Amino acid sequence: MNQGKLTLREVGSQSIDRSFTEKDEWVLEALKAAAPHEDLCGKTPEDWAAGSQLKGDLRAERLDPEYSVSGHFEAKVPLLCPRCGVEGLAKRDGNFRLFLKPLGPREEAEEGDDPDYIFLETPYIDLVQILSEQIVAVEPVVEYLDLELSGAEHACSVLEEELQEESLGDEFHLSSGQNEGKAGNSPFAALGKLKDLLKDSSLETKASKKTK
Repeated sequence: MNQGKLTLREVGSQSIDRSFTEKDEWVLEALKAAAPHEDLCGKTPEDWAAGSQLKGDLRAERLDPEYSVSGHFEAKVPLLCPRCGVEGLAKRDGNFRLFLKPLGPREEAEEGDDPDYIFLETPYIDLVQILSEQIVAVEPVVEYLDLELSGAEHACSVLEEELQEESLGDEFHLSSGQNEGKAGNSPFAALGKLKDLLKDSSLETKASKKTK
């Protein structure tokens, strides 16, 4: 395997098992390709990759005519807390199994609905692309910190403050996530006030008509 490229000839003779970490050059390239926007993590792709920790293993084997690449990885990646902006690490992990079908000289790649079935147009398997896509695939819609840079669990001060504002005494009340001040200025509150004004205006008009 050279720089994350596994030739089909290598896999054709025997199944191949590999372990990998962020110290491998091709894994570092995969992390760079998977880096989120700088606004979310406060880092360039290069710095994000350098601050990431990742380990995993994979197996590549020939099924004839397809090939299979399966594996597992665990990672800790840099992130800015979306609530308080504190820098720390978020955990990501995933299992995967992909099937790759090499294309002949006159064959063309087909579009399919199965993201785990890939038409291979090269004489090698690009592990950089595969790993980077798997790292992105397990990224949640909203990602929160698990650990601060010190290694301690992240306790978001903004979240704790919001929870305190939403609690009354020892009872915790479920809400929409807004405190009373924020809720009073919300679009829904403004619509409610407008509705009350229209209702009061209608009552005054009716009363005026009755006195005439």
